Amino acid sequence: MVGYDIKSDSLAMDDCHIRKANPVFMGNFFDVLIRNGRWPTIKQLTIPNVPFPSFKIKIENKFYVETWDRQHMREATPEECTILQFRSDHGPIILENALKAYFGLEPWEPVFDTLKAETVVKLSKVI
Repeated sequence: MVGYDIKSDSLAMDDCHIRKANPVFMGNFFDVLIRNGRWPTIKQLTIPNVPFPSFKIKIENKFYVETWDRQHMREATPEECTILQFRSDHGPIILENALKAYFGLEPWEPVFDTLKAETVVKLSKVI
């Protein structure tokens, strides 16, 4: 899922305003808050082209770089092992809280740093 820099007090938003929004957080999040109705659907738009991160994985005693879609993998360099994260899935409340912190409604938590769009973009270029 991707969290954008767009905030509104109502559910009415025009497509142009939404399409101009910038991604601020990206990550693998469970969709339970969409399915149970806590996050209402505002609009259904085509999915924008966003980068997907690469992850490090460990097989036996070696580390590898793996693409988000698991289609490509190669042995990781020592430098890549220090900057890449292991693949992780987050509860949707992490995205909600990250957005609240971004807009100054809640305190910033260190876990949000790995979800910043610029971090994901950087990691998407490893493979």
